[in-house]
Amino acid sequence: MVLKSIVKGIAYGGLFLFAVSCRTIKPTAPAESVLPYSVENAPSYISLTLETGIDEIETFINRRFDGLVYEDMDLKNNGGDNLMVKAWKQSRIELGLNGNELRYEVPLKLWIKYYYENKSLGISFSQPIELEGAILLKFKSELSLNPNWTVTSKTTPIGYSWLKSPALKLGPVDIPIGFLADNILKNNQKPIAQAIDKIVAEELNLRQYGLDAWKTLSTPMKINEEYNTWVALQPVELYTIPVSSAKGKIVHQMSVKALAEVFVGQPPHHETTSLPDIKIVEKVEKDFSIMLQTRLSYSEMQTVAGKYIVGKTFQIGNRAVKVTGLEIFPAGDKIALQAEVEGDIKGTIYFTGRPVYDSVTAEIKLDKIDFDIRTRNVLHKTASWLLNGTINRKIGEQLIFPVQKDVEEAKRQINEYLNHTQLTPELTLNGRIVRIGFGEIKILNDGLLIPIELGGNLKVSFKVSEINK
Repeated sequence: MVLKSIVKGIAYGGLFLFAVSCRTIKPTAPAESVLPYSVENAPSYISLTLETGIDEIETFINRRFDGLVYEDMDLKNNGGDNLMVKAWKQSRIELGLNGNELRYEVPLKLWIKYYYENKSLGISFSQPIELEGAILLKFKSELSLNPNWTVTSKTTPIGYSWLKSPALKLGPVDIPIGFLADNILKNNQKPIAQAIDKIVAEELNLRQYGLDAWKTLSTPMKINEEYNTWVALQPVELYTIPVSSAKGKIVHQMSVKALAEVFVGQPPHHETTSLPDIKIVEKVEKDFSIMLQTRLSYSEMQTVAGKYIVGKTFQIGNRAVKVTGLEIFPAGDKIALQAEVEGDIKGTIYFTGRPVYDSVTAEIKLDKIDFDIRTRNVLHKTASWLLNGTINRKIGEQLIFPVQKDVEEAKRQINEYLNHTQLTPELTLNGRIVRIGFGEIKILNDGLLIPIELGGNLKVSFKVSEINK
């Protein structure tokens, strides 16, 4: 009986020691929650260049400006000049370009009927004289783009030269050629200048072209078939600087302010907004950036981290803890790790940490990973040896998620797409991504949202000349 009591006492003592050395804990879990968030999508500026060939302007002016261009059959008008004039376009009107200024040379064939008045011996009589000649009228036009997308030209005369002078003498009658020239120029140049301005305003109304570009930019563009990757732009505003010229073309340099994002899968649908008026400025922005809304799900994080953490035994002095399960979920402005453990302690422990991007290693990490306050309070009472920082440091070393490869692949896809892509017969897209930046990581219900900004330049060339053909 004595021996049996001793054995029983030893057994109870062993169970007590085991219970003390292998405590089971189950602290309260952190509240699963997310904070309200907003992703600030920095605006992009897309260079939009509208080019009109000078030869195209010359073509439509000659097409519209043909045949009889001026007629005055009233002897009494223009202060009673006793002059009748008809003017026809004699040959092709030629244009030159200097800055935002067009130069025109308008060759005209003239028919002139002049009633020459003479007084002799108190008797007044008039003698009709018909003349033919040809004159080259010279004009300049200053072009400007208006907020409503129309182009205004201000045409003024700058001189003339005779291509074929009218005969200066008919018998005893001297024809006052200076008088004829002054009257022809005075009475012909203004309506011709007005006609040129009218033609330019009608032919160079860029509103339809701008609307086509606006709609095209508002339509999501697929940049990769294999990964079903799209670029979506939301145009917001339009800016332009004064009209200029380059290599025989009139250049309208504009900048479209837009929000740009990259999506994998089905892109969001945005209603195309109406074409706004252009804001005329001294300088346009050219910087372009695309926001990648990259997501990293908790299940993916668990799979990656589980390979290095689940089943691993962590040695802390002469004690050991083995992680048998891992779950990740949101906890306000941090993410929480629920680890199932066994060994010198058994049960559930919770860690929390804030996800950050490490620009040196191009990885997503958990910053300042530590025990959740509720777990820490329990461990203080039952297993304070676990609080020396070893296990959370070692677990933190395994919670690393590389993103550089994915970002570089996205950059490559976008650059490949931006290399001289023909959006429409009139619109050509060119650009290049040259820099990468990361925004603040957002914690969502199902994972992390990682804003990645790819920056560079983007140019859309819009050739009006191709539309006029």
